[in-house]
Amino acid sequence: MSNASPDMAPFRRDRGFTLIEVLVAFTILAFSLAAAYGVFSDASRAVASGERYGRALALAESRLAAVEAARPDAVWDDAGEFDETYRWRVATETLSDNLPVNVQLEPVVVSVTVNWDGGGPLILETIRLRPR
Repeated sequence: MSNASPDMAPFRRDRGFTLIEVLVAFTILAFSLAAAYGVFSDASRAVASGERYGRALALAESRLAAVEAARPDAVWDDAGEFDETYRWRVATETLSDNLPVNVQLEPVVVSVTVNWDGGGPLILETIRLRPR
């Protein structure tokens, strides 16, 4: 039988964590949080970029609809701003170089370009027929 009291028992590891274990745990936690922050930051930028692109697309479509609603013989070379962020340009180009003489309508490419701060250009094109 041993006369050793429980207070004199050898050092036991179940009393808590060592300083090294705590430092390792905090280091792992810091790296994990930094990685999660990077993922959420990239996702947030992607969402904002998608919203700007979607708005630019809607604005370009509205400009293209205005051209479609105009007279068929109109020639466009115009530019402007929707607001401080979005700028647009509409241009037409005739494609009648190789058409036979007796054709009454000529194809015209209508191009709408939208630029915005930090992005663009977004270009929409269509072909219209106009009287010769």
